[in-house]
Amino acid sequence: MQDIRAAAEQLWYPMVALVSALLPGMQSRQFGRILFITSLAVKEPIENLALSNALRAGLTGYAKTLAREVAPFGITVNTLGPGYTRTERVEEVFAFRAQQQGISLEAAYAQQTAQIPAGRMAHPQEIADVAVFLLSGPGQLPDRPGHHGGRRGRPGIALGGWEGCAFL
Repeated sequence: MQDIRAAAEQLWYPMVALVSALLPGMQSRQFGRILFITSLAVKEPIENLALSNALRAGLTGYAKTLAREVAPFGITVNTLGPGYTRTERVEEVFAFRAQQQGISLEAAYAQQTAQIPAGRMAHPQEIADVAVFLLSGPGQLPDRPGHHGGRRGRPGIALGGWEGCAFL
């Protein structure tokens, strides 16, 4: 239980605090974009990552609730749950997996990529491209009659989890 609390305080609470600090300005401007970067673990828990799975699911629930509360102010809230992406953290997970199974790192990657329809893991830039789209004008739905998107010069924010992604 102590691990969950420490992880939540270190990782989840700062994101919520940042959003809370920025919301009044977004509400007064009637515009804002918030994007939480989580992982596929919110849909399908990843083996040996119980703490990560639980916290990411909680963050996704927060984002969904927040989205409904701030939509009338022209603020969108989205989550981006990428699948396996070739990051340092994924390399650590696969090294552990290979060690546990007594196989090579390449074999551990091959097992996983065989389950991915595209036959490969994503690259961080691909995830960044989706994030930019969601935070930009084309990534929004018309939020009021006659308004068809456009950033109007206002920044969006993207908040990442364990990977530490942040676009301000």
